[in-house]
Amino acid sequence: MYRILLFSDLHIGSIKEITHVYDTLTRILDTELVYRKSDAIIILGDFFHKLLRVNEEHTTLAINIMSYLVRLCKKNKTKIRLLYGTESHEASSYTLFNYHLTDPDLDMKLVTTVSVEELFPKVNILYVPEEYVESKEEHYRKYLDKKYTYIFGHGIISEGMPMIGLENTSVQERKLPRFKVGELSQASTLTVFGHYHKFTELPGNVYYLGSLFRDSFGEEEPKGYGIVEGNKLTFIENPDAYIYKTYEYPADSDIYTSTANLLAEINKIKMENEEIFTENRYGKIRVIFNLPADINSSFSENLRLLLMKEKNIRYIYKEASSIPEDLSAEIQVEYDFILDDSLSVWEKICRYIDKNFPGSDLDLAEIIKLTNERLEIYRNEGKGP
Repeated sequence: MYRILLFSDLHIGSIKEITHVYDTLTRILDTELVYRKSDAIIILGDFFHKLLRVNEEHTTLAINIMSYLVRLCKKNKTKIRLLYGTESHEASSYTLFNYHLTDPDLDMKLVTTVSVEELFPKVNILYVPEEYVESKEEHYRKYLDKKYTYIFGHGIISEGMPMIGLENTSVQERKLPRFKVGELSQASTLTVFGHYHKFTELPGNVYYLGSLFRDSFGEEEPKGYGIVEGNKLTFIENPDAYIYKTYEYPADSDIYTSTANLLAEINKIKMENEEIFTENRYGKIRVIFNLPADINSSFSENLRLLLMKEKNIRYIYKEASSIPEDLSAEIQVEYDFILDDSLSVWEKICRYIDKNFPGSDLDLAEIIKLTNERLEIYRNEGKGP
């Protein structure tokens, strides 16, 4: 039985602490490739997080990680497959690895369009990287009518990402195919996709693997990687993923009634997350206060004094809104994509333009190009990051 190691959505460039990323990945690679002898490693898209500059530390990190992986795979005769992910993240950055991709002593391939491969004898795989297509039916018809051992892809599975509705998407995004669980499970014994950062088990042995790291709030669920053996996917949690945890208090909470209650709640949070506050593990705590309309004016000052030395706690005030509830709900639905962590900044910009300027012919690729050009101008002028 063949053993396949799966990663998804590594997003190299999103986490500032490059040592943490390198140490975590190399530890896992040693375990799975050297000691457990995996036969292949497949990265399900979004290896990169953004367009990287030549002199950027994350560029060096990406090269070092791939070089480490290549050394292990050459020594152990392990196959490497890289699926192209979301354009706004990948940004054609795999040219960094052209040397490895052309190495005659290494079985390594970059998959940029839907294709089929017999990875091992009688192990047939359908690769589905993310592509913009005019017609999903025409582009995938001849592939989804067949049966495969596995489908590995990057993109949208409708039942796995219900927050993405066709009516709320931009013109460009409508060219991204939306797959159904039924058609994927009918075409394979096991399907694993990247793109959605939460590990998700769907009917028919269909999965979103989720991301390996946690770099923002709203991703409290376990992070990890996958091992495929036979028709089974085993999810292995990454215990070194940063902790991002959110506490939210409604307007009727008793913490607003006295400083003692507020202090008790803060101490409770610190006890529950002792490893963060003792600096045994990196993490951040977010506390959201939905302030009641009649809040005591001293509350904000008391809170500031309590938390001014707590570098691991971020707090947010939400004051009682004067907007009618029905209108507030309508606004949230209208622009809910802004808070969707699965979308890149460029995708959010694209949706906003499409929604408010329907005559615009700017697509996602053009927005990325214009943004990067402007950033480069700022950098050359010493103004940009």
